[in-house]
Amino acid sequence: VGSSRDLATGDIILKVTNVDAKPQNLQIDLHGARQIKTVARGSVMSGEPDGFNSIARPTNIVPTAITLTNAGTSFIHAFPAYSVTVIRLKTK
Repeated sequence: VGSSRDLATGDIILKVTNVDAKPQNLQIDLHGARQIKTVARGSVMSGEPDGFNSIARPTNIVPTAITLTNAGTSFIHAFPAYSVTVIRLKTK
């Protein structure tokens, strides 16, 4: 799990990698954040560890847009197996 802040917008950007073969529910607690909008957007990319794109299957592993409707200073999100997820949380 990593995080950063976009100083221009105030957005908090979370980056989460799940290297497990099972989806993982993760409790996110943003200590020090005043208010976070409940709707957040991001993208997730997942696939088998030995998966790859090829000429025959150029879109085997691609980012997919996601929308969270339960975001806040504390929330739970399910991260897919073998995935990298980036979530942009808007501050109020």
